[in-house]
Order: sequence, then C-alpha cells, then structure tokens
Amino acid sequence: MKIYIIILLSLLVNISSFNAIQLKERKEGKTQIISAKNNSDKDYEVTLSANCPQYNFSKSMPVTQRISAYDEVEMVRLDPKPNASTACKFSFNYTPVKQKSNYTQSISSQNIQMFVVHECPRCKTAKELMIKNSLYYRERNVTLDKNEELLMWELLKKHGYHDTYVTTPVIYYKNKLYYNINNLETFIANLK
Repeated sequence: MKIYIIILLSLLVNISSFNAIQLKERKEGKTQIISAKNNSDKDYEVTLSANCPQYNFSKSMPVTQRISAYDEVEMVRLDPKPNASTACKFSFNYTPVKQKSNYTQSISSQNIQMFVVHECPRCKTAKELMIKNSLYYRERNVTLDKNEELLMWELLKKHGYHDTYVTTPVIYYKNKLYYNINNLETFIANLK
C-alpha cells in the first residue's frame, strides 16, 4: 500500500529565502519515517504536527526538536492501523535558536586550552609536543563537540580574527589566543 504524505509548510522565516529546514520521508517496511534536515549553518527548533488518525505515532504530536547546523534528525515514525487511509497531513514550522554567548566565561586562561580537529595531523603533532615538553593542556575537540567549536570561533572573533577558516590547533593560554601557528615545535617549546 502506498502512503501519500501531503506536506503543508507554515514557515516562521522569510519564505523568499531558501528552505533552511526540509522534511524528508523514507520507508522501512510499512513504517514511514519522517525526518527534518537542516540545510543551514544555524541551529533551528523544529515543530512537526500531523493529522493522521489512522496511524500510530512513535511520539505524541506535536513533536519539537532542536536540529544543529547541517544535521538531520528523525522526527517521528508512523505505522498504519488496519484499513488506514492513504493520506496523512503534516505541517511544520521552525525558528532559529539563539546562540548563547556564555562560552568564553567558562574557559580558564591559566591552563593551556587546545582546540583540535578530529584526526588532524598538526593537532596530533601538537599533542605529542605538549607531552614531550611536559605541558599539561585541555583538549577541546571541535569536530566531536559543537559547543567547543562555538567557543573556539567566539574566542577567535573576540581576539580580532574574522576569517572563516583557521589552521588548527588553536591554543588559548594566559588570556592570549594563538592560531595559524607556523612552527609548532618552536611555539610549544616557548609556552613554558
């Protein structure tokens, strides 16, 4: 049995811009899975509503979830009841999540804070040099933790860096931020 889904958009953002959030549908057996994809570089809160009395839902409606930038999140699963109709109506809306700017208040300037990218060769070298020079540091992986990435970019902007790309590692120590470091060995040896 084919299930047709009619998606009604009720957007809380400028309709003339591209759709930051897109609903997607996929099927696993008779189960319909509805997910939301964030196509932007901002986090959004998405609310999905459905009018489908002949379906069982994995979550009670409406469903609201936060979706990080460029992420895709499963919103709900639908299982048809016996003799279900072939139509289900959905509507959704989304609003940008305001990013809190409290990250820099929680960072210690007295300890070395090293922002790294997962599987970055320069970052691996920097970690080895820290150990070799008996320097203790806190690793902040910007690939694995979105909050660490936000913190790194907030610190970069606070210290006058406004480009969109930075060479890692980025190091914060004694209220100074070091980035795009050319010679890691010399730099780390001089941190003592």
